[in-house]
Amino acid sequence: MIFFSPQCGSSLQMAPRLGQLSEDGPRVLLVSRGDPEEHRRLAAEHRWRCDVVLEPGWEVHNAYRADGTPTGYLLDAEGCTASKLAIGADELLQFARAAPSSGSSNGHGNDLAAESLQQMA
Repeated sequence: MIFFSPQCGSSLQMAPRLGQLSEDGPRVLLVSRGDPEEHRRLAAEHRWRCDVVLEPGWEVHNAYRADGTPTGYLLDAEGCTASKLAIGADELLQFARAAPSSGSSNGHGNDLAAESLQQMA
């Protein structure tokens, strides 16, 4: 799970690299705020294959104690943290590359739906 903001220069610098992640790797969930159209544009421009959840406030950020962007965690199948807080694009993308794949045919086993995150917040 990556906390992202289109108003953050470091997040924007990471945007193209998100599109370079392997389709066969672990599922990446981007949690952000802001304009849905801006996120759609970024996703199309950089060919993101990750899911994006836009939260209206800071509920998910606060639930996971993520104070900035880009930051994030590896999550287990229940949505609990399975790593320390990663800070910065390099560390986050290392997590994404090193995490075990889910083993499903589409690389997206143990899906975390937006509804699950809302219930945890």
